[in-house]
Amino acid sequence: MTIGIDGGRANFREEGWRDVMVGTLAIYDLAGKRLHTIYIANAPEHGKNEFFKRMTREIGHIKSYYPFAKYIGMSDGAKDHWTFLEDHTDIQVLDFSMPASIWERHQGDVSESRRHRSARAVA
Repeated sequence: MTIGIDGGRANFREEGWRDVMVGTLAIYDLAGKRLHTIYIANAPEHGKNEFFKRMTREIGHIKSYYPFAKYIGMSDGAKDHWTFLEDHTDIQVLDFSMPASIWERHQGDVSESRRHRSARAVA
């Protein structure tokens, strides 16, 4: 089972900046073939609370069917993404596609956990 989350910020002029979030939950068989993917997107919001609530609800639903599966999380270096993934996954994989300038700012945040794995090492 993989759990991926990503997001960005969008400026809505009079309303100001909002967080725009997306997530995936993918189920794989033992041979690594993807069997099903759930795609989640949230309306822009101030903060990420509603998105994380929706993801938590979907993860709980999937875990009720597959309680013994290994759960792998993937995200960029956003600290709140890692906090969320550490609560729901066994292993976290860093998405190195984020720009180097952002990575340098967050390097300390994501390198604190010993469970993080490099996406390059997995590929």
